[in-house]
Amino acid sequence: MGSPSILLSVDNQKVSFESINFDSSDYDEAWLQKLLFENEALLSTGSIDEPIIPICRELKLPGTGRNVYLDILAIRPSGKPVLVECKLWRNPQARREVIGQILEYASLLRGYTYSDFQALLSSRIGASENAIFKLVSPKVDAVSESQFVDQCSRHLEDGDFDLIIAGDGIRSGLQSIKELLSRDGGIGQQLFLLEVDLRKSQDGQLLLSSQLQSKTEVLKLHKDSGSREAKPKELEQASEETSDWRKQSGIFWDAFLQQLVLDHPDQTALKRRGSFNVRAPMPSPMKLITCYRGKGSSNVGVYVTLDNTSAGYEFLEYVRPSVESEFSEAESTVFEEEAGWKDGIIFGVWTNEIDISNSSSEAAQFEYLGKTLNSLINLLRPLAAKFSE
Repeated sequence: MGSPSILLSVDNQKVSFESINFDSSDYDEAWLQKLLFENEALLSTGSIDEPIIPICRELKLPGTGRNVYLDILAIRPSGKPVLVECKLWRNPQARREVIGQILEYASLLRGYTYSDFQALLSSRIGASENAIFKLVSPKVDAVSESQFVDQCSRHLEDGDFDLIIAGDGIRSGLQSIKELLSRDGGIGQQLFLLEVDLRKSQDGQLLLSSQLQSKTEVLKLHKDSGSREAKPKELEQASEETSDWRKQSGIFWDAFLQQLVLDHPDQTALKRRGSFNVRAPMPSPMKLITCYRGKGSSNVGVYVTLDNTSAGYEFLEYVRPSVESEFSEAESTVFEEEAGWKDGIIFGVWTNEIDISNSSSEAAQFEYLGKTLNSLINLLRPLAAKFSE
């Protein structure tokens, strides 16, 4: 136990608190993360005019080829994003790891447009128009909506974020942390080290405080157990054979488009192409994103067409790890690419687990197509922007 603290109440009653360590299952990193998210006053960086408003926890960040999660994403009323990582200093290696993590997360978000940012958050805060500003404005006197969007856009484009590492024992490891930042941190001047102190009374009351210690500056992946199914080219050719299927497909796609909601506000709406699919343009070096169904193979899915150029092939390799990671947990999904089909390179994500000949499966098809379509758009648009830099 460390030195005690005394809480003196208004009626002169004394309550003693003693320091306890974050070293049990009751007070671990997950507990600290939840505590900071629900008590934003602890996320103080010394700026009275610029509070921090937590937006979500455990935010999945695309673009690494593996699943990475930011502990807390927050934002200031001015539109400046704040990235928070919680770490308990149980070993020196943890310091290096968390610094590397938070710098990596900042680099993943750098270059996002505001629309990319909103689409990334849509599954957590909703896809309503400017949902981010709607979360911030009731809590503080934020700038106007147009100023907020404009300033947030500039912060994202420049990678100008506030980064906070919050944990215990930061004071004792401060010198080694500074050395790591000076050697490894390209944006160290924007990183805050926040020490959280936890104390407990004999009757179980907790006393928490935080203190700022420093401000420093593909390609084939098969996840199905069955045999290889037809590719989109084969699916479309097989579909052309039956006029009844043509009529049924036209009705299906009209209904699908009527209920489809796109997460990304900059994404052009999909339109029906004939009777067999719907599609929309995508940023270069992509060309189109297409939703389709194949009667012959009972597949339903989404594929992307890229420019049939060296840039298209390079972009395919660039996004391969991220796409594989994004869909690695979908047991019925197939991710595959084919070069030289028609006027471009294609890769697609689809499933054969839904009986598309059964009219009662329409809702399941809508759900799968909508989720897959939004996942691909939200993943690929910011990657295309970074690839073109």
